[in-house]
Amino acid sequence: MKTMTEARAALTEAREAYRRDLQWLRNNYGILPDVEAHVIKGALLTALDALERNDLASLTKAVSSFEMVHADLMAQIAWDLLEQTKRSLKALREKEPELFEKKLQLWNKASWAFTTARFKKSTAKYRESIRTVTQI
Repeated sequence: MKTMTEARAALTEAREAYRRDLQWLRNNYGILPDVEAHVIKGALLTALDALERNDLASLTKAVSSFEMVHADLMAQIAWDLLEQTKRSLKALREKEPELFEKKLQLWNKASWAFTTARFKKSTAKYRESIRTVTQI
């Protein structure tokens, strides 16, 4: 972001991306994330401060704040789903070994997407992980 216009557009996009993923989680999986008030409040206050200051550094900080909250939320949801599914798979291992093997492949794929998301800092990979793990 080199200009104020780019920074404002980036802030709007970061906020919209966060909102779109919340909507996607609710519509497709019935997941209503429990975002702690102090977490989202910090991002919102940073954005409000940036708009009031109207300078590039503040806007850049606000974009970063929203992107971080968004990525952390998606990571937590993906992690919770992976852990929940892992426990279910452990129970399935003894009862139905063949089905367990098929579902384990999906779990491994979801786990890989989660790990990749962490390194690439990509919310798209978290969505892939969530989509895959919910197929199990």
